[in-house]
Amino acid sequence: MTKAGGEVPSGELLGDKFRVGLEIGRGGMATVYAAEHVELGKAVAVKLLAAEYATSRTVTERFLREARAAAKIVSPYVCEVYDVGTYSERPFIVMELLEGESLYEHLARVRRLTATAALQITTHVAKGLKKAHQMNIVHRDLKPENIFLTTGEDNLRLTKVVDFGLAKFYEPQQESDNARLTKEGALFGTPAYMSPEQASGKSNVDGRSDLWALGCIVYEMLTGRTVWEIDQGVAMILAQVANAPLPNPRRFHPDLPQAFEDWFKRALARNVDERFPDADTFILELERALSGGYSDSLAPHGPAPVPALGPKTPDVAAQGSTHNVGEPGGGRGPEEAARVGQTQPVGVQKTPVASGASVMNPPSRLGRRQLGVFAGCALGVAVIVGVSSWAGKRTAPDSTLSPAEVGRDAELVSEAQQLLFDEQPKLALEKFQAAFSLGQGKAARSLLTHSSVALDSSRGSCVLRALGHPREFGAISESSKPSALQTDAGLVITWADSEGSEGHVHARAALADPALRRAMPAVNFTPEATRVREPELFAAGEKMGLLYWDFAGSGAGVYVRNVDLIAGVNSAPCLVSSQVPAHPYYPAIAREPDGSFWVVWVEPSRPGVHDLFVRKLSPALVPLTKPVAITGYASSVGDKVHATRPSIQVVGDMLFVAFSLRRTASQQVQLLRVTIRDVLAENGVVPARDAESPGDEDADRFLGDVKRLGPPTGKHDRPTLRCHEPGCFVAWEQVPLGAWLAHLNGDGGAQWSRQVSAGGTRPGMGLGHDGGLVAWYESGEKRVKVAPFTSEALGDPSVVGRVSSVLSQPTPQVVRVLQGPPTLGNDQAWVVGWSGYEAAVEEPFVARVECH
Repeated sequence: MTKAGGEVPSGELLGDKFRVGLEIGRGGMATVYAAEHVELGKAVAVKLLAAEYATSRTVTERFLREARAAAKIVSPYVCEVYDVGTYSERPFIVMELLEGESLYEHLARVRRLTATAALQITTHVAKGLKKAHQMNIVHRDLKPENIFLTTGEDNLRLTKVVDFGLAKFYEPQQESDNARLTKEGALFGTPAYMSPEQASGKSNVDGRSDLWALGCIVYEMLTGRTVWEIDQGVAMILAQVANAPLPNPRRFHPDLPQAFEDWFKRALARNVDERFPDADTFILELERALSGGYSDSLAPHGPAPVPALGPKTPDVAAQGSTHNVGEPGGGRGPEEAARVGQTQPVGVQKTPVASGASVMNPPSRLGRRQLGVFAGCALGVAVIVGVSSWAGKRTAPDSTLSPAEVGRDAELVSEAQQLLFDEQPKLALEKFQAAFSLGQGKAARSLLTHSSVALDSSRGSCVLRALGHPREFGAISESSKPSALQTDAGLVITWADSEGSEGHVHARAALADPALRRAMPAVNFTPEATRVREPELFAAGEKMGLLYWDFAGSGAGVYVRNVDLIAGVNSAPCLVSSQVPAHPYYPAIAREPDGSFWVVWVEPSRPGVHDLFVRKLSPALVPLTKPVAITGYASSVGDKVHATRPSIQVVGDMLFVAFSLRRTASQQVQLLRVTIRDVLAENGVVPARDAESPGDEDADRFLGDVKRLGPPTGKHDRPTLRCHEPGCFVAWEQVPLGAWLAHLNGDGGAQWSRQVSAGGTRPGMGLGHDGGLVAWYESGEKRVKVAPFTSEALGDPSVVGRVSSVLSQPTPQVVRVLQGPPTLGNDQAWVVGWSGYEAAVEEPFVARVECH
């Protein structure tokens, strides 16, 4: 027999029930193997105590304590234990086999998480701890290594607490043994996450000690740093835990609200009675703290000042999910010496970056001094740094393009995508399944999940014709939603991520073939940017244009530029707005028939007030006007009035702008109609005076007229406006009444307004010559759905994909495309882009649908 990579031969039968496979993890105390229950055929993980510890009763009992503790906790947020046994007089534990990675490994790559991601992880961990604490079980070694990121049923994002090897629990019949194993003065756990009472060696720690550790982990997820300096040895760490002032999280992440700083101080109060009393209160207060004005930007947020995490271990996937003490990059420093040896979380490591999936080298980074030369974009002046044009550079994609991903599993994915495009869905599903079975790749799994739910659902008015994963299959950073544009070269897709960018977030793009397979290495469209948000492609004559906003640094603001798939960029970025760091601009762009453009965005006009501004650009993307304020909202003292998420269209001599108005507890979608003549006069709205009383809107001012859209009840948000010659359509989300769609006449009045889906959220929309397509997330089913519409009717909904969470997802993008099989006509072919979770990381997806 061959060895399984460890001490147990491959194929060995443990306890007459579990056949051993490959070694998947190793620590100072145990080795973990993948295994199979021979009678049930169930995949499991087996954790076997190291031979050198088998003669120690104390270590053996502590090892089995993990099984007893975890087996008592029935929770989807705790790694499940199935059985125990012995092999060659060494105990082993049989537990759930998890696919994914530990939070430690995730943070070693992305360094900081969004508030949404951090809150979801923390909520799951807190729920697992709540179950443990209800049974008088205290983990006592909670840390990122013992938090595992995986997926549950239907590919839902899921976090599990693992490794209860140091857990303390109380059973009357074993009181003497427990006293010996947790005696006063003994130091158990990892110092960087120890509470003061645990660091002092007290044995009477309770669940609030675990919540202290979880508070440290929340800080680390949001700042990219550990709470304490950990490179000076165990004694210094313990001294910091006992006496050092708490660090200020807003010093390292200014975007965090003051409420989070207050929450953090309470979470790590040295007096245990001043902390959060239980996991429920801990999470409730964290949700409130992070909702206090925090703009949840794309992680990572830029280079963290002095990274607290160790360097990433090369080729982690090949080594298994472990970080051995004392190895370079493997642990967190000398404090690991205080740990009782233990294996890392059980799991199958994430797929490594596929060979050949390298990122194209971006053009030279433009320095900030150079940026200042063209940042103002003086009227009538354009600074051009290249002359190449994207149009006509490539021949027809269906005859020349080939998939960029390499490897046998990637080839199977490519074959599946082609089969789906060739209208052979059953064969496509088989190929997706074969690709996942071969390589266990996260991209293969995602495409299998999306295509399965789309093809298994009852058919509506639309049919899934292609499914794409525009980023490299091995990409590991968080990503924004995609934006697509049909060009002569094929479909170009852009998104924002920090892949290969040293912590900076850039807009990257790639070309896709008709089957939506990435056909080239990704190109960096914003090499000089710091933290790009929501890039959007648009046609600019014979060139491609890019609209985006930079969230951080001295270059913050709204920008436009021409971009090229070969050169990357062929014009300098033109600053359209003012420059307010860490401000959510949410820009939108619309084209006039003469080829010029209008850009609308959100900007602070006075304390507590965000107003709308517009600016006209030439066909060459040169500003033709100054920024003009088109709203001027009033606010009472302490009130916040935010116009946000605008969508703009040009109709004749009018600008139509749909937007969400957030005022105190109300939230409404409104439509503003402004004559182009008034904007060109550059006589913007004079800032409004303060309202005389809360809710007084008499002082609100507009350049044009404004109307409320939709029913007066509920909260309205995230409008998408599209217009053509017969009229305009607007889609929006209304709480609690679902997704809505309205058809507007020339004066902005609604010809009709109807509910698209009672459970729909974040509806997005595209418009063609004879109708449009609306896409949304179905909250109850966790599905991405679409439905065609005309000025007279709304078609039946169809499923095109799966989404793990509907609360944090951005609005899907819908684009009409002209290429592909003429089965249903070009006007009825669409590309839908959305963002979904893949192995606990946000990933962009695109789908091609054709509708009746």
